[in-house]
Amino acid sequence: METQIIDNEKMNLLGVLRSSLEKAVELNVSVAFLKNSGLSLLKSGLLNMLKNKASAEFLVGLDFRTTDPESLFELKKLKESHPKLKFFCFCEPNKNPFSIFHPKLYLVRNQTGIVTAIAGSSNLTKGGLSDNVELNVVFKGKDTESEILQLTNFYLRMRLKESVFEPSLEYIEGYQKIYGTFVAHHEKAFQIKDTKKEIAKLKEIEETLPGTRPTMRHLIIDAIKLLRKSKDNYVHLQDIYPYVKSQLTEYGVDFSSVVNIDANIRRAIYGDLVGWEGQYNQGYFEREAIFSGLFRLTQKGENFNGR
Repeated sequence: METQIIDNEKMNLLGVLRSSLEKAVELNVSVAFLKNSGLSLLKSGLLNMLKNKASAEFLVGLDFRTTDPESLFELKKLKESHPKLKFFCFCEPNKNPFSIFHPKLYLVRNQTGIVTAIAGSSNLTKGGLSDNVELNVVFKGKDTESEILQLTNFYLRMRLKESVFEPSLEYIEGYQKIYGTFVAHHEKAFQIKDTKKEIAKLKEIEETLPGTRPTMRHLIIDAIKLLRKSKDNYVHLQDIYPYVKSQLTEYGVDFSSVVNIDANIRRAIYGDLVGWEGQYNQGYFEREAIFSGLFRLTQKGENFNGR
């Protein structure tokens, strides 16, 4: 295992990534935000590896509204002409305002199974790759080595979050409308009436977009449709748990470190089925009685076609 510190002073991250891409068969990038200034610096190497039938995947954060729309349009365009390029976004400020998507991770694997894994402070921007003083650790070794496996597993866990989705052109155009407002007003943009409306529209679009796995809501709806047997179509919460857990396992979601998975699923189900004081209830489910554990789908739930 080789390790190296990259701070963009003696050596920059751009040079390391360009060199790694020359013989790459797989690239995975997970960054808090992306700028076209950074993407354009890697575009030549990215196109060459895609031309050689390599695969590439980008997981980009939108929580800060700092990722610029130009980079999203560019990735969308590249994806249309290169089927081995995948492109996902991560956005969940409304679900947990105290937890934001903030990693900076680059994984490049070559034909011999050697992986260059870079973790540190550099986002995929011109500043992060070359101009800013940053601190990144580069690990280079076999894909079976401990450090490489840990970073790879982190990436896989992040891409299987239910907040991950594939943005449509309509979504990116909507994001473009609010981007300038956030650049100008930062957090105060959340208080601007028109911006709040645009954000609400984006959340509606987002819920219909495909992701890397179904959302908890989707799994609950599937469970009720599959398990309902009575004429009134109610299903007990205790029967929903095992179905949801089995589906999470099937999709590769690792919840082994969760202290009480049933309690976590119950909170997620209650948040959507009951809606804490009505704040989050989207009208997909109804409860038999106020203290009942029996739930069924509303007509809106029956017609649900989101992720």
